[in-house]
Amino acid sequence: MKNMGHAISLAAILAALLAAAPLRAEEVQIEHDGLVLNGNLELAEGKAISDGVILMTHALLQHNRMETIRSFQALFREQGYSSLAITFGTGVSDRRGPYDCSVPHDHSPQDNVAEIGRWVAWLKERGATEIVLAAHSNSANELGYYARNNDEQAIRKLVYFAPGTGRFQGVALKDETYFAQYRVKADDVRARAQALAEAGKGDEMMDNVDFLFCAKARATANTFLGYYRADSIVRPPVPGFANQQVKPLLVVAGGNDDVAPDLLEKIQPHVDGEKLRLVVVEGCGHFFRELCGDDAIEAAVRFIEE
Repeated sequence: MKNMGHAISLAAILAALLAAAPLRAEEVQIEHDGLVLNGNLELAEGKAISDGVILMTHALLQHNRMETIRSFQALFREQGYSSLAITFGTGVSDRRGPYDCSVPHDHSPQDNVAEIGRWVAWLKERGATEIVLAAHSNSANELGYYARNNDEQAIRKLVYFAPGTGRFQGVALKDETYFAQYRVKADDVRARAQALAEAGKGDEMMDNVDFLFCAKARATANTFLGYYRADSIVRPPVPGFANQQVKPLLVVAGGNDDVAPDLLEKIQPHVDGEKLRLVVVEGCGHFFRELCGDDAIEAAVRFIEE
């Protein structure tokens, strides 16, 4: 009887532990263009990929386990939604963590667009017929470019959380912020890169070039031009080209976003309440920390469920 009671106690403890265990999360990898790409798939309780997935992209040169993305995945899961958060390779196989500025830059925004397409295909191969594309910060530009140029039936809606405008603190993307941060004219570096590209040397590394948030880095001429040409897809006049989307789009903005302080000014003229909607989470910043994340995800869920 003692042994039976002991077994029952262990069974009860095991059941409690299983009930409290986190819901299914799985690191997944795919190969694309010679790189191993990483994703974090989190399935809501009782759900499969075929029940629908939110494909999430991260901020410039960041990764899929940064605080904001990790929090968003957990909150979506609590609301009954599965998600796949991907890490852009940016030229590095099996990249984990933020981009290491000591690694030479050989990548482009178009690489990120192609990787989004590869992950969408991966989800569809596993039965996904309803996909919501969700981006945080500057990745809204690449995600939006993909959605506009790939009218996938499986893609139902888009959500941009604090889409970037190029006026990032610490990320010199626009010419004025580049000069303010590095005291170097972007035009001068751009001319140097353009000369190399026109001479057929676009893949040649430029030394001591200030690039995004990496000071005195190494970057190919093509890489620099990919991010700093006037027509680069990461330098649009409207974040994520929100006014050109063909799928229903929600922009969730932080009322106190000091990383993209001109976001509301750029977005509000294009909001029509149908094709493009806007929710402002008052008192919240660019990264939607703490309870701000709950409010941001609740707004997204309301939009997705309409």
